[in-house]
Amino acid sequence: MEKAAGGSRWARAWKLYEEMKERGYEPDTITYTALFGALEKAEGGSRWQRAVGLVNEMRERGVKADTPLLNSLLRVLQKAMFYDKWKRALDFFEEMQERGAKPSVTTYNLLISMVAGAEGGYAWETARGLFDEMKQRGLKPNTATFNALIGALGKAGGGSKWETALELFDQMEEMAVEPDTATYCLVMKTLRKAEGGSEWERALGHFDGMKDRRMSFSTSVYDEMIGAMGSAKGGSKWEIAMGLFDELKENGLEPTTRTYNALISAMEKIEGGSRWDIALELFEEMRERGVERNVASYSSLISTLEKAPGGREWRRALRLFDDMKREGVEPDTITYNALISVMEKAEGGSQWEIALLLLEEMKEKGLAPDTTTYNSLISVMEKAEGGSQWEVALGLFEEMKERGVEPDTITFNSLFSTMEKAKGDSHWRTALGLFDQMKGKGVERGTLTYNALGRMFGVMENGGEWEATLAFFDQMKEQDVDPSRGTYSVQMKKGEGGSKWRIAMRLFHEMKERGLEPDRITFSALILAMEKAGGGSEWERPLELIEEMRSKGLLPRDGKHELE
Repeated sequence: MEKAAGGSRWARAWKLYEEMKERGYEPDTITYTALFGALEKAEGGSRWQRAVGLVNEMRERGVKADTPLLNSLLRVLQKAMFYDKWKRALDFFEEMQERGAKPSVTTYNLLISMVAGAEGGYAWETARGLFDEMKQRGLKPNTATFNALIGALGKAGGGSKWETALELFDQMEEMAVEPDTATYCLVMKTLRKAEGGSEWERALGHFDGMKDRRMSFSTSVYDEMIGAMGSAKGGSKWEIAMGLFDELKENGLEPTTRTYNALISAMEKIEGGSRWDIALELFEEMRERGVERNVASYSSLISTLEKAPGGREWRRALRLFDDMKREGVEPDTITYNALISVMEKAEGGSQWEIALLLLEEMKEKGLAPDTTTYNSLISVMEKAEGGSQWEVALGLFEEMKERGVEPDTITFNSLFSTMEKAKGDSHWRTALGLFDQMKGKGVERGTLTYNALGRMFGVMENGGEWEATLAFFDQMKEQDVDPSRGTYSVQMKKGEGGSKWRIAMRLFHEMKERGLEPDRITFSALILAMEKAGGGSEWERPLELIEEMRSKGLLPRDGKHELE
């Protein structure tokens, strides 16, 4: 059976096993260990279902387990292709110990490795528990153990556990366990995935540590470092990334698709814009060097074109999209989302009709539009040349809900902005209806939400429905959301006529108490409210406000002025 292991010969091993039983021989621990070894190496993936059947048979026959059998069984599961295999592995781990198996370092390495691959990365604490358990048993973790656990921390659900990864790295030194290239690569991966790219400098420090140890460098190490520089806090450190890329080639290493994709992505994330020109050069270099340009390569390049100054590269992005399809590279949802964003920011106003065609093409290909898709499309409608396409935006919102795609804060804020820029002032009731939906769905409402609605009320003619807008404004403050100066100005502007000027004055003082400096528009709104006060103009107060404006440099001191 041992000699029959590997490739398609597992069937031969199984046949020998059946023949053995037919001849009356009782399978023992060695028999099952050999069979698990054959099933692990089966061509096309392990035959783990048969392994589970053998475990059931072992129970019935009362066969004892030992360390080689346990490890052989775990290797079968490790190569199985189903997501929750780690749970099955832990169950067998407990059972085989009851049958006499004593776990080894290899046993724990196999278990931690499987737990590290758990879907969503939410089993990292289980991996850490296994690590602590093996030490309590007096088993010394080796490099493979640490690598498996640090790998789990890099995939942790809810964000990279980089602090724990660094603690483990320090433990390696304390326990005289030598880190290898893979260890450094995994540590740098956890640092790359730190929230907001905050740990890029630590990643550089570990990279320098590798150099100090004169360790061998792989392309994967450079890929992680370039990725860390691309996602750095405060904007991509693209110049450092380019330096790493040059160093990679100087060291005789070949850049891969992943290398170029990380570098192109770094060109997109530069603070204040993108180096789309360098990204194009890198993309062309890929072709010249015979490096595969995959869907991520095209998607990243399209995203860099989105950030070209003034949106002037939208036509180039469309040509690139056509080239992609001609080359046989199938665009995915990320590609379409990137291209729709380019259409949103197009020079001279968004290309909303093209964006809608992209949505239809996407659906025809069987790709599911997601929240990002619809959010981008709604923003496209806001920025349409010739005025907001607010009705189309509302239609997209309804389609989104029908398809089971959940709207988020960005969705609603974009809708409010779209309606704010629509012609006429009759949309505020619809906006309040959307706001009620937002509350009903438990979607987070912040300053941007309230201020967008506040600005919308500002375009209502003749100060209509001021009480409704004022009630909304009070609700905003109850939610601990700080209104902007513009929102205060809108409310004051609505306070024209009768005794409303008193409320406008209260808002003016409240605004200053919140640390917001009134500007020319704010003063103008308040003065106009007073000029239209019931029973005659509050003529003294406006004069005082005009003097205050002069003292703040908001009006010239020559006596002449115009108010908005």
